[in-house]
Amino acid sequence: MKQKWIIRILIFCTLFFSTSWILDVYDEEVSKFNGKLANLLRGNDFALRTFNEKGIPISNFGRLGIKDISPFYVVHYGLIYSDKLVHGSKYDYLWKYNNSVEFWNVLPDSKYITEKNFYHAADWVVEKMLKDVNDVYHLIYGFDWYYKYLKGGMLKAPWYSGLTDGMALSLLIRAYILTDNDKYKIAANRLYKSVILMREKGGSTIHLRDGSIWIEEYVARDLPDHDQPRVLNGMVYASFGIYFYEKFFNVQKPLYSAYFDSLRANIHRFDLGYWTAYDLIGTVANYKYHNVHLGLLKDLYLLTDDQYYLDLHKKWDEYSTSFIMRHFVHGRPTINSLMSFLEYLAILFLLELIIIRLLRLERKY
Repeated sequence: MKQKWIIRILIFCTLFFSTSWILDVYDEEVSKFNGKLANLLRGNDFALRTFNEKGIPISNFGRLGIKDISPFYVVHYGLIYSDKLVHGSKYDYLWKYNNSVEFWNVLPDSKYITEKNFYHAADWVVEKMLKDVNDVYHLIYGFDWYYKYLKGGMLKAPWYSGLTDGMALSLLIRAYILTDNDKYKIAANRLYKSVILMREKGGSTIHLRDGSIWIEEYVARDLPDHDQPRVLNGMVYASFGIYFYEKFFNVQKPLYSAYFDSLRANIHRFDLGYWTAYDLIGTVANYKYHNVHLGLLKDLYLLTDDQYYLDLHKKWDEYSTSFIMRHFVHGRPTINSLMSFLEYLAILFLLELIIIRLLRLERKY
């Protein structure tokens, strides 16, 4: 009897560590699968994202049970569509910083990566910009967005994003360079003003407690600045957009230095000592966003030539905290991580039953 339990314990331990290792290695793949499964269960397509005939992405939001166009992904894919377009060498800086794009979870099929679809994305941005309070233009999100650690737990539609508006500057400037069409310049001017405007005036910039400025990715209009999420990747991408705009249009009193100074002074706050934080309200970065952070650190180093970002990249790249430690010991589990863990336990249980059954058969014969 004692021997049986020893064998079972050994089998369980072996399976636990081997399947745990698999979960760590394939964290992103499991996360994608869970997102697709959630879509299917809510009546959406199994895919996380589909594309229409113009290359415009249509996202399937499993938690919301809806299909909708996310302005961010229109900009994101528009930039991907334009990555290989011919441009003058003096504009290399507009195409140079893209070390993070490979870590985003759905890359488009090559058939969508065309010049025509790039213009479709840029035109979508121009046409969908709406005037908000104080005559400020934004790309508006027309659906609610659950945000677990935000006060109230949700952004209520309509809402806007400094990340999206800031990244759209890069897309519009590329379109303007390649077409010389003033509609892209006018749209870029409008979004630039909205990103640098303070949140209480209808913009996307907030003040941190140290007095520095920050571009907020998810602008919660009803919350004070210190309760905004303060998302790292949103700030970096949007700051790049400000830099590109001010450099291209030769803005006489540029602000990009203030944003980069704030990044330099605050980025250490996203270092958890074992992994990176997605925001400053308690969300631990998932596997995808941790790698996005690593790509952005490379880009920050290339743009600023600051060794600090290279050193920080080396430090963060060496973090190898396991899935269970990240989501259940250090951090708080999400729906996605809970799904992964339950799948993991189910596989572990089935494998144990199979092995025990095989051992019994072997003894029998």
